[in-house]
Amino acid sequence: MKGKDYAKKYLPLVKASVNSEEELLEIAKDIVEDFQNDLVRTIEARKISNLESAARAVIEVNDKWNALVKIFVRELGASPIKKDGFRNIKVMQTPELAECFKMFGIRGYDK
Repeated sequence: MKGKDYAKKYLPLVKASVNSEEELLEIAKDIVEDFQNDLVRTIEARKISNLESAARAVIEVNDKWNALVKIFVRELGASPIKKDGFRNIKVMQTPELAECFKMFGIRGYDK
Protein backbone atom coordinates (compact mmCIF):
# COMPACT_ATOMS: atom_id res chain seq x y z
CA MET A 1 0.00 0.00 0.00
CA LYS A 2 1.01 3.60 -0.52
CA GLY A 3 0.54 6.54 1.83
CA LYS A 4 -2.56 7.64 -0.06
CA ASP A 5 -4.04 4.13 0.31
CA TYR A 6 -3.54 4.32 4.06
CA ALA A 7 -5.14 7.78 3.99
CA LYS A 8 -8.25 6.39 2.28
CA LYS A 9 -8.53 3.87 5.10
CA TYR A 10 -7.69 6.07 8.08
CA LEU A 11 -8.65 9.66 7.18
CA PRO A 12 -12.41 9.06 7.58
CA LEU A 13 -11.81 7.28 10.90
CA VAL A 14 -9.65 10.11 12.25
CA LYS A 15 -12.15 12.75 11.08
CA ALA A 16 -14.96 10.89 12.86
CA SER A 17 -12.90 10.51 16.05
CA VAL A 18 -11.27 13.93 16.23
CA ASN A 19 -12.93 14.76 19.57
CA SER A 20 -12.12 11.46 21.28
CA GLU A 21 -8.58 10.93 22.54
CA GLU A 22 -9.27 7.26 23.27
CA GLU A 23 -10.55 6.60 19.76
CA LEU A 24 -7.59 8.45 18.21
CA LEU A 25 -5.20 6.38 20.32
CA GLU A 26 -6.84 3.17 19.08
CA ILE A 27 -6.62 4.39 15.48
CA ALA A 28 -2.93 5.24 15.98
CA LYS A 29 -2.33 1.72 17.32
CA ASP A 30 -4.08 0.29 14.26
CA ILE A 31 -1.93 2.43 11.98
CA VAL A 32 1.25 1.18 13.67
CA GLU A 33 0.04 -2.41 13.32
CA ASP A 34 -0.78 -1.91 9.62
CA PHE A 35 2.65 -0.45 8.94
CA GLN A 36 4.31 -3.25 10.92
CA ASN A 37 2.46 -5.77 8.75
CA ASP A 38 3.58 -3.85 5.65
CA LEU A 39 7.19 -4.12 6.86
CA VAL A 40 6.86 -7.84 7.51
CA ARG A 41 5.39 -8.39 4.03
CA THR A 42 8.24 -6.40 2.49
CA ILE A 43 10.89 -8.35 4.39
CA GLU A 44 9.31 -11.69 3.49
CA ALA A 45 8.80 -10.78 -0.18
CA ARG A 46 12.44 -9.74 -0.53
CA LYS A 47 13.71 -12.61 1.61
CA ILE A 48 15.67 -10.12 3.71
CA SER A 49 18.05 -11.76 6.15
CA ASN A 50 20.47 -9.02 7.21
CA LEU A 51 20.10 -5.91 9.31
CA GLU A 52 21.22 -3.44 6.65
CA SER A 53 18.58 -4.64 4.19
CA ALA A 54 15.97 -4.65 6.95
CA ALA A 55 16.93 -1.04 7.78
CA ARG A 56 16.37 -0.08 4.13
CA ALA A 57 12.93 -1.71 4.29
CA VAL A 58 12.16 0.27 7.46
CA ILE A 59 13.14 3.47 5.64
CA GLU A 60 10.85 2.57 2.74
CA VAL A 61 7.88 1.89 5.01
CA ASN A 62 8.67 5.01 7.05
CA ASP A 63 8.46 7.04 3.83
CA LYS A 64 4.88 5.79 3.43
CA TRP A 65 4.24 6.72 7.07
CA ASN A 66 5.52 10.25 6.42
CA ALA A 67 3.30 10.52 3.34
CA LEU A 68 0.32 9.67 5.56
CA VAL A 69 1.41 12.30 8.10
CA LYS A 70 1.50 14.93 5.32
CA ILE A 71 -1.98 13.94 4.16
CA PHE A 72 -3.35 14.19 7.70
CA VAL A 73 -1.79 17.64 8.12
CA ARG A 74 -3.08 18.83 4.75
CA GLU A 75 -6.61 17.52 5.33
CA LEU A 76 -6.99 18.07 9.08
CA GLY A 77 -4.40 20.68 10.00
CA ALA A 78 -2.66 18.21 12.32
CA SER A 79 -1.73 14.54 12.46
CA PRO A 80 -2.43 11.89 15.10
CA ILE A 81 0.95 10.33 14.24
CA LYS A 82 4.37 11.99 14.14
CA LYS A 83 6.76 12.34 11.23
CA ASP A 84 9.33 9.51 11.31
CA GLY A 85 7.32 7.85 14.07
CA PHE A 86 7.47 4.41 12.48
CA ARG A 87 11.25 4.55 12.12
CA ASN A 88 11.56 5.70 15.74
CA ILE A 89 9.34 2.84 16.94
CA LYS A 90 11.49 0.33 15.06
CA VAL A 91 14.69 1.79 16.57
CA MET A 92 13.19 1.46 20.06
CA GLN A 93 12.38 -2.19 19.27
CA THR A 94 15.72 -2.89 17.53
CA PRO A 95 18.40 -0.41 18.65
CA GLU A 96 20.93 -1.85 16.18
CA LEU A 97 18.95 -0.17 13.38
CA ALA A 98 20.26 3.19 14.58
CA GLU A 99 23.77 2.22 13.47
CA CYS A 100 22.48 1.39 9.98
CA PHE A 101 20.64 4.70 9.80
CA LYS A 102 23.83 6.46 10.89
CA MET A 103 25.74 4.63 8.15
CA PHE A 104 23.10 5.73 5.60
CA GLY A 105 23.37 9.36 6.79
CA ILE A 106 19.78 9.56 8.03
CA ARG A 107 19.22 12.84 9.86
CA GLY A 108 18.99 12.32 13.59
CA TYR A 109 21.32 9.31 13.38
CA ASP A 110 24.20 11.00 11.57
CA LYS A 111 26.24 11.99 14.63
